[in-house]
This record gives sequence, C-alpha cells and structure tokens, in this order.
Amino acid sequence: MRTSVLIGTRPPEWTFTDWQNSPPLTLAELRGKVVLVRWWTAPTCPYCAASADALRHFAASYGDQG
Repeated sequence: MRTSVLIGTRPPEWTFTDWQNSPPLTLAELRGKVVLVRWWTAPTCPYCAASADALRHFAASYGDQG
C-alpha cells in the first residue's frame, strides 16, 4: 500500500493500557496536537537505547507546548 493514500485520513482509535508519564489518552483527546508515538520494544533494543537521548531532548524542548 502506498502511504500517500493515508494522508488526510483518520486512524482507528487505539486501545493501550500501559502508558509512561501520562494517563491513557484517546486519539480524540489528542486531535489537533502534534503527537510522537514511540514504540519501545525492549530494554535490550539497540535502536531504542540509541534514540533515548534525542527523545529526552525533544521532550525538554517542546513538552511545555502541549
């Protein structure tokens, strides 16, 4: 599937029970906001560990903007 066909469409609602640093949120509550979804796979994931500092910097720089 070409990803360009998804632009402008709405995703289906998600259902997750385990959140970090936030109570569970719905897509409806996030509508109109920029959202970064980061799937953390395991403590031993080298990509996850390598990207952690950049994500902390991102949160420190933009977290107060909602």
